[in-house]
Order: sequence, then structure tokens, then C-alpha cells
Amino acid sequence: MSITDFSNKEVIQTIISKYEQGKSLRAIAVDYNTDHHKISRILLKHGIQMRAKPTKKLTNKYLSKRIAQYSNMLRHLRYRDELTLDWLMQFEDFDKLKFLNRQIINKDKTRFSEDVNWYKSFILKFYFDEQFNKLYNKYLQTNDKYLKPSLDHIIPRSQGGTNELSNLRFLTYLENMCKRDISDTDWKNIKDRIQEYFYYDKT
Repeated sequence: MSITDFSNKEVIQTIISKYEQGKSLRAIAVDYNTDHHKISRILLKHGIQMRAKPTKKLTNKYLSKRIAQYSNMLRHLRYRDELTLDWLMQFEDFDKLKFLNRQIINKDKTRFSEDVNWYKSFILKFYFDEQFNKLYNKYLQTNDKYLKPSLDHIIPRSQGGTNELSNLRFLTYLENMCKRDISDTDWKNIKDRIQEYFYYDKT
């Protein structure tokens, strides 16, 4: 596991963004394989005021709200009878979990998940996937629709590609729309010569 460079501006901004969105110090610390005291010092150093520790009443209210969120999600999942609330709630970032769920819905509103085991593997793989999280955090920081993570079939389905997890990855929305049905080998060659494919009028 690589060591996080906590002096990196992008890392610091992501930590600040997560905290401001309500994520706890301990949860952020887990994301970066460090302790919550380190995260607290980073936030304080950059002028971020610490949230007051919730009272028991507020804690119970927050927990009830989270249970309601995840329960509602479970009711809308295809495999709701084969999943448990506890399994879903292990993924603390509700919005990220919701985002991943939306990525496996086809245009006709059907889901292309193979079965409950495929679904679980998909969530477990990409919730912690380095490339997805890098794209996702950048999208959250910029709200640029062209940077939005978009699920890509490495071997396009039109060329026999499957929904196996090894054939899936996330690209930015812009790159995925450009790649479309191009093979991965051809797409890498195009990216190496990307400037040749753009017209720029210098006049």
C-alpha cells in the first residue's frame, strides 16, 4: 500500500471536502490508512473548524436517519431479498454507494448486474478502487460533468466484451464518450497521438 503524501494540495482538499460533507475524522482516517488525530491536525492547520461532538440525542437521530437512508436504498435494489441492511451500511459513504448503484442501470432502467454475488463484488471492488475514487473525488471538487466517473467496458460489448469485473473500469464521462466502441489497444494509440485528432484554429 502506497503512503499518502499529506502535503499534496489535492489530497488536503479532498480531506477537507470529505469532512465538510459530514464524514467523520475516523472514517477519513480509514480512507488514508492513518489515525484520526493526523486528520484533525491537517484540518486545523488549514483553518477548518472542528464540529462539536454530537450528544447522545443527536447521535441517535443521525443513526436513525442513516438507517432510513440505507433501508430505502435496500428496498429499491434488485437483490433486496438476498442482501442485508448491515451489509449495505458497512459502506459509510452513502452518496458514493448510491453513485455506484446508478452506474449499473441500463438506459431502459434495467440493471446489468448478473446476480447478487456479482453485485456484491462490484460494490466491494469499486467502492475502494483507487482509480474510481480519484475520479470521483475530482468530480466532487469540480462538479464538472465531463469529469464525472463513467463505467467503461475495456473490451466493448459490441466486440464481445462481457460484464465480468475484470472487463470493467471507470473513465471520465468525456473519455468514455470518446472511446465508445473503440478497442482498448486502439484507444491507447489514439491517446498517445491525441493532438493529431483535434483541430485548432490559430487565426
